[in-house]
Amino acid sequence: MERSKIALFIDVENLTHWIKHNGPEALISELGATGQLIVRRAYGNWGNPCVQGFQSELNRLGFELVHNYHPVSKKNSSDIQLTIDVMEYALKLEDVQWFVLATGDSDFSPLFRRLREKGKDVIGVGPKSPLSESVKTSCSKFIYTNTEQPVSKKEIRSAIDDAMDVVEGILRKASGPLALASIKNSILNIDSAFNERSLGFSSFTDFIKSNEFIILNQDPKNKSWSASISTDEQANSLQSTEQSTSLEKQYESLLRKKQWRPVSSNTLRFVYEICGASELRSKEQIAQAVLSHEENSETRADINKAITILIKSGVLKSPNVDPEAHGEKIWSVDKSVNFLLSVDLALVSRLLSSSKEKNIAIEKDALRDFLYGKYDNTTFNALLKEASERAGDSSLNRERSPA
Repeated sequence: MERSKIALFIDVENLTHWIKHNGPEALISELGATGQLIVRRAYGNWGNPCVQGFQSELNRLGFELVHNYHPVSKKNSSDIQLTIDVMEYALKLEDVQWFVLATGDSDFSPLFRRLREKGKDVIGVGPKSPLSESVKTSCSKFIYTNTEQPVSKKEIRSAIDDAMDVVEGILRKASGPLALASIKNSILNIDSAFNERSLGFSSFTDFIKSNEFIILNQDPKNKSWSASISTDEQANSLQSTEQSTSLEKQYESLLRKKQWRPVSSNTLRFVYEICGASELRSKEQIAQAVLSHEENSETRADINKAITILIKSGVLKSPNVDPEAHGEKIWSVDKSVNFLLSVDLALVSRLLSSSKEKNIAIEKDALRDFLYGKYDNTTFNALLKEASERAGDSSLNRERSPA
């Protein structure tokens, strides 16, 4: 079978940090699984001291170095030249199926869409930013260049949670088991930046196996895997498996049953601060305000989860309905409540309610580390008492782990 042909274009001056840290070589290695790279072009003002040092390495990797002189300071003329060349190659080399554009901070959405209209597959490459979150919807796949930045465990778990929600939604709509390749393609159609390796999994199969509500089956003939969502009976039979997972993962699984999707404390604080500094807004307006903030680095999915947590915690309240928003509720911060304490109270009450339904004991020490706020013993025990009353019962394992 003939391999797909790929054309790769890099805007060097917008991606200097990525190039300095061997980004092009890693990208070429990753693209090797997709097809054969027949076009490699790198654009920049090669007289610029900031990029001169990259010439030797890019030449070693087989790139044609395209020089773009910038007559106006701080204006990058490579964007226009790259766009012209991409369209020329798309017209001239009809057998090139994949176009990979590593472009940094420029909005190439119109170019991406035009390529896809011509039946081409497009891979975008750039740093994670509000721009990339909007651009990636125009791509077949999006690869982040700033994956070397430290990410907290809670942020990774949040990203895994988002991806699992997508998988479960795909499987629930299916009339039967789906091949894993089909599931992954469906995920990429929804989130082109999905990459199981960035979530800590060595393969897509391992990623699917980590979900206790998904049943995997292997065809004995061709050894291919398929997956389906488990029934309630099967989920109950997996309860003993839940006991062997880490407590944090177990608690997050229990919260998912109550439609509570955890986010990092940084995300929650950032969204809260923007909500507190603004007037009454709809959920969509709040999300847009966060996305457009100059210091924002959060994804739309995490922003929406943070907004939902603030609403469920009573931190965001809706006193009335906006008549100009077709009956949509508008929200404002209730400054009379303690922000983190209200969030943790809502979290614990849901966790206790879910653990009671599953007959799973909650260990107090582990729970303490799971909360957003840090509390002394008196405040912590008062929080547990109120959360237990809200949940209707306490499933805390007081004997094993006293506070």
